[in-house]
Amino acid sequence: IATHISDDTYHNTEIVKVIFEQSKSLNDLIVFLEKFKDDEMVGSLLTAFQKLKVLFDEAGDSLTKEQLNTITTTIETIRESIIS
Repeated sequence: IATHISDDTYHNTEIVKVIFEQSKSLNDLIVFLEKFKDDEMVGSLLTAFQKLKVLFDEAGDSLTKEQLNTITTTIETIRESIIS
């Protein structure tokens, strides 16, 4: 999920829209990963993505700057857990 394009992302409404629309892909990914949730690595990713989904769900129809920052931070944490 692309989020950290620049520190000024929130002022580019098109980028915010693209980030918000990625919640649909996140939902599809969660459904797919649930098939493999017994795998330890997949299970931990699934848990992280489910927490991220809650953040998107709480946003409703649009993202506030605070919600975008929270989502961005959460995605950075997930990304770091994958690459480290």
